[in-house]
Amino acid sequence: MKLAPGSAAMTLVLALLTAVGPLSTDMYLPSLPAISSALGATAPAVQLTLSAFLAGFAAGQLVHGPLSDHFGRRPVLLTGLAIFVLGSAACAYARDIEILIVSRFFQAIGASAATVLARAIVRDLHGGKDAARLLSFMGALMGIVPLAVPVFGGYLQTAFGWRASFFTTALLALALMLVSITFLPETLDRTSRGKWQARAMIEDFTGLLASPVFIRYLISICLGFAGLFTFISGSSFVLQNYYGLGEVAFGLAFSFCVAGYISGTLAGA
Repeated sequence: MKLAPGSAAMTLVLALLTAVGPLSTDMYLPSLPAISSALGATAPAVQLTLSAFLAGFAAGQLVHGPLSDHFGRRPVLLTGLAIFVLGSAACAYARDIEILIVSRFFQAIGASAATVLARAIVRDLHGGKDAARLLSFMGALMGIVPLAVPVFGGYLQTAFGWRASFFTTALLALALMLVSITFLPETLDRTSRGKWQARAMIEDFTGLLASPVFIRYLISICLGFAGLFTFISGSSFVLQNYYGLGEVAFGLAFSFCVAGYISGTLAGA
């Protein structure tokens, strides 16, 4: 039986899909120093696992939407979740930092499919205020995840080691994939599907890059996120190695930082 559009269960599944991306990063942040020690890697090399994830997440978002417009939402979503599960497992079994960096890139490609397709499904099913309400709820969950997950990741690191966070994300994504296979309907009917035209997609992106207004906003957003992820990538090393915080204590400290970030966002809205 498929979930009914607008039902609480459907909304919850879509919200969980949007949380895949933040979950896969925030859970392993307390483990960054441990990864550096276990794999014999420098702090900058370990921080590249975050950079690789951002690159994969950005690249995936460029293609998942157009692909789903042609093939439908379910096939692209399920393929993305499968890639995420495999990427997470590869991270968990990585024996050197290079493999971990590459695995994080593919993990991000899968995570971006969940984020993009969850929002596309909302737009397929709802319009106007209903869509805005659901997207707001999904956005709220994406804000809550970074508050709680680093603490959980700290406990995983303390109890089981750094690989546990990647095994956990793989299992959670696998469960979400099975739920999607069983209960999530296809929301884009065949009559609404367009043809896959790579040239048209490239022309659209080229047109955006030629727009001065778009470039100004793009630079502003990029600079903001550059500062944010500079803090994220370095906070674990600074707070644990220099200030002596344990993994769980770091998770709590990071949660307070996220709370401040959310408060600032709300104040500026």
